[in-house]
Amino acid sequence: MKAFRYVLSRKGNYFSKVVILVGGPDWPTSVFTGILGLPLLPMLAGTLPVLVPIALTVLAGGGMLKAAGGDDLWVALSGLFLSLAAASLSACAVGLMGAIERVLAANRAEILVLPRPLPRARLPTAMVRAASAPSAAAEGTTSAPAGEPNGSNGAHSRRLSVLHGPGR
Repeated sequence: MKAFRYVLSRKGNYFSKVVILVGGPDWPTSVFTGILGLPLLPMLAGTLPVLVPIALTVLAGGGMLKAAGGDDLWVALSGLFLSLAAASLSACAVGLMGAIERVLAANRAEILVLPRPLPRARLPTAMVRAASAPSAAAEGTTSAPAGEPNGSNGAHSRRLSVLHGPGR
């Protein structure tokens, strides 16, 4: 992640930025650029090349739809477009790994001293307090707070209810 931060926050080096923005996992990479406070327009411009595999995938889907009618030409074209889409996404992933490896090899010492992407000092104070507050079990008390039958501080059961529904 520090190498991602190093590449995305530097001026220039557009190829490495593009392969990170296109070859990296889309949602985590976008959230990471937001956490780092990187400018929106250059990050959006860096993701534009993803339109190529998207267009190829759409063409493959359209070809499969047309091939359902029994046309052999569309069967072949949909397979071709799907193969090209997979190859372009694979090339982006390989490019991502190569770009990160090159950046790490050339700037390892500078990257290792970078601070964590989201230092605790930048977290909202309510999150810092919640993270540093000891739970009832850690304090050695077993009495349950009001409304909490399991003796937790409430956050654990709220997380479970979000994940599994109420009553777990």
